[in-house]
Amino acid sequence: MASPATWCVLFLSILIATPFAQCFETGINLALNKNAMQYSQDPLPDGLWSAENAVDGDKTCTPVDSTHFTLSGRGNQPWWQVDLGIIYNIDRIKVYGRRDSVHAQLQGFLIHISTTAITDNTFTLPFNQTPDTNIYPANGVFDIRISVTQARYLRLILGHTSITPLNWITWPIVICEVEVFGPNERISELIQTIRGDVTVSMGIPETNGGLTFSKDKAIDHNTRTDPNACDCCSITTDGWWMIDLGRRYLIQAIQVLGRSDAHFNENKPFTVSVGDLKTNLTEIYSGNPNQGSKSYFITLNPAKVIQVIKVWKKTPAILTICEFQVYGLECLDGQFGQGCQHKGFCNGTYDMATGECLTCLAGYEGHTCSKACDKGFFGPDCIYQCGHCLTGSHCDAQTGICPQGCDNGFKGLFCNRGCEHNTYGENCTSHCGHCSSLPCDLVNGYCSGHAKVCEQGFLPPKCDTECLDGTFGDECRRNCSKNCSGGDICNKKNGLCPNGCLPGYNFTGDRLCFTECRLGTYGLNCAENCGNCRDGLYCNTQNGQCMFGCDRGYQGAECQNECEDGWYGENCNVTCGFCKYNAVCDKVSGNCKSGCDRGYRGKQCKNDEKQDESATCEGQTAVELLAAFLSVSIIGNVVTVALYCRTKIWLRQGKEDTTNHYTVPGPSMSSEYSTIDVAEMNSIPTDRHYANDG
Repeated sequence: MASPATWCVLFLSILIATPFAQCFETGINLALNKNAMQYSQDPLPDGLWSAENAVDGDKTCTPVDSTHFTLSGRGNQPWWQVDLGIIYNIDRIKVYGRRDSVHAQLQGFLIHISTTAITDNTFTLPFNQTPDTNIYPANGVFDIRISVTQARYLRLILGHTSITPLNWITWPIVICEVEVFGPNERISELIQTIRGDVTVSMGIPETNGGLTFSKDKAIDHNTRTDPNACDCCSITTDGWWMIDLGRRYLIQAIQVLGRSDAHFNENKPFTVSVGDLKTNLTEIYSGNPNQGSKSYFITLNPAKVIQVIKVWKKTPAILTICEFQVYGLECLDGQFGQGCQHKGFCNGTYDMATGECLTCLAGYEGHTCSKACDKGFFGPDCIYQCGHCLTGSHCDAQTGICPQGCDNGFKGLFCNRGCEHNTYGENCTSHCGHCSSLPCDLVNGYCSGHAKVCEQGFLPPKCDTECLDGTFGDECRRNCSKNCSGGDICNKKNGLCPNGCLPGYNFTGDRLCFTECRLGTYGLNCAENCGNCRDGLYCNTQNGQCMFGCDRGYQGAECQNECEDGWYGENCNVTCGFCKYNAVCDKVSGNCKSGCDRGYRGKQCKNDEKQDESATCEGQTAVELLAAFLSVSIIGNVVTVALYCRTKIWLRQGKEDTTNHYTVPGPSMSSEYSTIDVAEMNSIPTDRHYANDG
């Protein structure tokens, strides 16, 4: 029996994951995962529920919520619509509604089918009689059979109205699921019917123990999957196998049987390409639809016109095909035996004579897939155990769904998926906090980490609570600066002040506003330079005021303003003198650079010449008298010295004449002083008179 991974579930998300893997149970749902839309005006307070919910394949239809149902607006008239993508022949429509007592949100709906886009609610049905949708089925499922009709667009319209105290409106249209089917046709394996027309080719065949696994063994109608025992498989070492059907056929499905022994993974992953010619192939599938099992059943929806099919690996490697089958027709109802009187629940192809299957549909087991699963098991051949259902309850044997929900930390229809996307708790409806790196605990939501538990700005253990105002950073251990502008609270993650700093702090260099302005600057963002503070001292970094006053020539609290004209000095409290031409004096020293007005003198032009004249003259006379006295004294001293010298010479000469008779060599002692006699000396005046004395 094939691996459980080969099963195909009509109603589960596995079906949604690939457009090809779909079982023949009740036919191919043409609406599955197609584009859907709905009337969106005048929604209820709960808002709109997605129109795509009606084509997601989920027919559990419970509870009535935004996950399982659509919910339109309430305008006149609400509608829901699906686009099948291309034009199909359809003959059956199934509409799943609510299963409770609320029927008005679907009962009495109308159907509009069209091959072109539907733009209004004018409905014309392409069959003779409108189905009676006013009778609400007990199970909530409207199963509508119509004659075979071409259709691409299908619209459901809620036609009746209801009265409210305010106005006439309709109920919103609420739908769980919509399925659209084409005519039931039988398809059967094609290759054996046309065996003489097909040609097969492949890469280099594998040989082993005298066996050659040639290209034709994949279509020898032997479905055994143990090549070393049965010698019934095609094996190539360079990864490609191709069949030409001889002419074009409308193909509905392709089946590839791989090996089931220890080398079962030789087929994963592989690619299937189809086309009219060997040189013009289109890739229709790439991967491994059954997660490595031996059986691969790929449906083509819609069926394609094909002549050549190639199975290959994008990276050359061993490829094993034990049997390759192509289906042009297939029985869709699971019946088998004489007159098709017996019923099995096979997944894919089965022996219509005996009912034997490769695998069973979910919920059944046995050779003919007729036995239901035991409690606690579900799925194909009943080999899967139920997930983490709430309080240990059993899941549904066919779907694997836990009817009462999941244990904390698990979610999904099967309750076998741990919470993801940062969720935890019951049905994973709670969201993890701001954990630092790892996801939170799936059950209680606690965060864990090595260096730190939470992202910056949040408190442990769940990291779902922001830091208290005034704190920030890892686990809120740091305090905000008190210097944020306007008393703002800093950012709780990084501590940044949102609107800058108070005056006196450097926001450009420190956005946390802990750093004061450097000396000589002040104000918002330290953008202002200090004024001319006294003795070069620095100003206050917040308001720029000079605490000890201004330098000479400046005034104001910030010492930015020069003295007004006519004032100078410290604090500008001294008035200027009488500068020439009414010029402004120097605002630091008070000096008049242009000179003084008449009658004033001094650097600052503050001295009145008339008032100072007498004092000036008296001073001048005293100076002149002192100078005269000093001059006479100097001359007298000079004369006295001259007379002394002269007397000494004279006395020396007289002594020589009387006592020394020798001639002493040398210069003559006579000089100009020798001609001065005593009378002349006596005639020298003793005091001097200056010419300016008169």
